[in-house]
Amino acid sequence: MPSAIFMKRLASFLYPVIGASLVVLVILTIVNRDLPLIGRDYGYHIPRMLDGLLHQKINGLTFQWYTPSFGGGIPAYPNPQDIQFSLPQILLHEVNPWIALMVSLSVYSIVGFTTFYFFLFNECGFDRGASMLGAAFILANGFFIEHAIVGHVGFQVFPLLGLILYLLFSSQFEALTSGFLLGIVGWLLVNQSGFYIIYIFALSSTILLPLMYLLTPHLFNWKRLGSVLLFGLSSVFALSASKLWAVYSFMRFFPREIADQYSITYSQGMAGIALQLAGGMIVIPYYFFTGQNLNELPGVFQNATGNIENGMWETDISISPILILLLVYGIFRKSIAIFQKRAELSWSRSGILAFLFILLSTWLSLDLSLAQGWLFSFLKDAPVIRSLHVNVRYPSAFIFPMAFAGTYIFDKFIKQIKPNLKFLPAFLFIMTILLPLWYLVPEKQIQDRVFNIRQMEKIYAKITEREPFPVTNIANVNDIQVLLKDASNLQGLFEPLFGYNLEYFHPDVHVGPVQDIENGYFNLTNPASYVYPDENSLKPFERFRVDQAEEFNQFINRRQPKLMISTGQHMANIITIKSAAIMFLYFCYRIIRLSLRRKEQTLKAY
Repeated sequence: MPSAIFMKRLASFLYPVIGASLVVLVILTIVNRDLPLIGRDYGYHIPRMLDGLLHQKINGLTFQWYTPSFGGGIPAYPNPQDIQFSLPQILLHEVNPWIALMVSLSVYSIVGFTTFYFFLFNECGFDRGASMLGAAFILANGFFIEHAIVGHVGFQVFPLLGLILYLLFSSQFEALTSGFLLGIVGWLLVNQSGFYIIYIFALSSTILLPLMYLLTPHLFNWKRLGSVLLFGLSSVFALSASKLWAVYSFMRFFPREIADQYSITYSQGMAGIALQLAGGMIVIPYYFFTGQNLNELPGVFQNATGNIENGMWETDISISPILILLLVYGIFRKSIAIFQKRAELSWSRSGILAFLFILLSTWLSLDLSLAQGWLFSFLKDAPVIRSLHVNVRYPSAFIFPMAFAGTYIFDKFIKQIKPNLKFLPAFLFIMTILLPLWYLVPEKQIQDRVFNIRQMEKIYAKITEREPFPVTNIANVNDIQVLLKDASNLQGLFEPLFGYNLEYFHPDVHVGPVQDIENGYFNLTNPASYVYPDENSLKPFERFRVDQAEEFNQFINRRQPKLMISTGQHMANIITIKSAAIMFLYFCYRIIRLSLRRKEQTLKAY
């Protein structure tokens, strides 16, 4: 009966969703431990989210190219950390900033967990319990949890690599459908400040894909995979063309070239990466049970990695201890089998190439993580790479490959002993999702929980009451206070694109009313000077001229002034809008077609 089929499908879908929800509940408990105090870097994103909400309340769902709220007038949309077209920004229209961020964290986590589970269970053919455990590994790790604590909103999308793998290898979708869906996922990553995550995904995939080929070669339908990648990459660049071109236009003047230099040798760095992967879920309980001072933990990770500038939230990768045990067990069993000559090592030529590719990719990830080595010296000046730093994040590229390998090992084990240990998958799953609760132990200063959310909630309430918040003055206030004081700011600005000490930020404005006129200029920077100076006949950091009074008044009243954009940006905007329209029509067609097919099946059943 159709109803029985429906209930069976619903049950198979709810199984991973419930499991994901349990993991998310633990993560939310950790992140919300010290409310109203939350991670420091939420203090960067939430004021900009509220500024974006104010823009959308006044202008509708349009591009916020520039904002008068920060730095005396700076770019918004061209900033790679701007998230105005992200899930939490959309949710902000209905709920306050903190709830919006926690809902988006939950959605990305559940989607990533569920789709990675279906990839492992349906496509790889792993045991259900092993697949649940593997999906838990991509959420219950220090990298994801620590960045959620400190407030790196762009890292919320980390679990979506599970969705990407499912779309690449699932036989449930046509190649074009999978490609278009990958395009939407890529657009989400780009528009939620996910450039670091995209880079980490690329590193992770270079290890994971050849590993999958060695362990599960049946997954690789090369014709379909090639088609999906072609449609997917084309869709990503088409949908993201506007954002990517805007970011390029901005960063050609402010490339944010910061080189990491760690005061350790390569071999010391390898030991540091091992400590990072062991991380908080092993080190915190060790310090706790041995009675050592937990306040020393950041220093332990800093000394091990040579990174003395960042806290534990950057250096702690911490894969699950359960995963570590599985990997050790798998290596031990394989070594014993080889020693006893019970394991065959006769690989095909393609298998040997895959193994060599894993070694090369691992070497690349290690070099980039340690900011040293031959491959790093060769690539460090390449586009995009030269603008990224905090290299201690890059061992996170090992999380998905290790999760896949651990799932494979446990699947082999559980299929051999399943009748005797039916409880084992559930026990290990529960242990995996409970072990992160150790992150509740360190004091708030270790995790930089210093930003009070209450003031932002008050501003949110005022914005929903449609208060205009015009910019009337420039003051030395921080990013949190600008909306309270109808101001823009200078020294109080936090914008890493201009340098952590604002070393590349040299505006010509001064503290005082924005209406001040000096040498024929208002006291507010024309933000097009940061992105499209030639198109607007501007010098860097040039202010609004008095003959631009109309544009100046529009800007201080939070309407976008009519400033020129480049021809390339105009074309990129067209590509993005038309691509979105084509995909929308395609999915409408697919939904209608699927609906008609189901009606036909229902009529035949009766």
